[in-house]
Amino acid sequence: MRKSWPMFVTALVVSLSACEQEPVAVVSTASFSAAPTSGAAFAEVRSATARYHRVDVAIADGYLPDTPCMFSTAGARGHLYTNRPLIDGVVDASRPELLLYEPTKNGELRLVGVAFLVVAAAWDAVNSTPPTLGGQEFTDRRLPPTGAPFPNYILFAWVWRHNPDGLHAPFNPRVSCEYAVNAVQL
Repeated sequence: MRKSWPMFVTALVVSLSACEQEPVAVVSTASFSAAPTSGAAFAEVRSATARYHRVDVAIADGYLPDTPCMFSTAGARGHLYTNRPLIDGVVDASRPELLLYEPTKNGELRLVGVAFLVVAAAWDAVNSTPPTLGGQEFTDRRLPPTGAPFPNYILFAWVWRHNPDGLHAPFNPRVSCEYAVNAVQL
């Protein structure tokens, strides 16, 4: 049983990469330890959000359209779908607060990433450091000018569309608002 673990991990990574047209590096099984590493945490994110490739499933689970397609000179975020009850100060890799969708040429939406959002006041009341997930520290948006509607911590994770600027960059140059009905530049 122990010897089949590396083959299982490789098969899982290959099958998940088939969901996107871009190559995904096979992660060494050495990174899957008991500690929540970035690789393990974000494999869990992908597993938990795979069903949201169908936006109707996301809506049924409480994710509602929240913004027009957002873009900047650094790339785009797409449309944000927010599950407001999840904005509760709890960091859970299997329950991101935001889903990021890119509009497509045929008028559909493609899941490209997620974001984890924590209200700063709730977090700071019981913690002295910013939240982390998989060893990655959230971006501190407690002070202006962040563009945030309220002081918070956020962590973007481009788990469904490769981002050459990094897994946690706030914008993805491979995401576009070109086919959006409404868009806003940040």
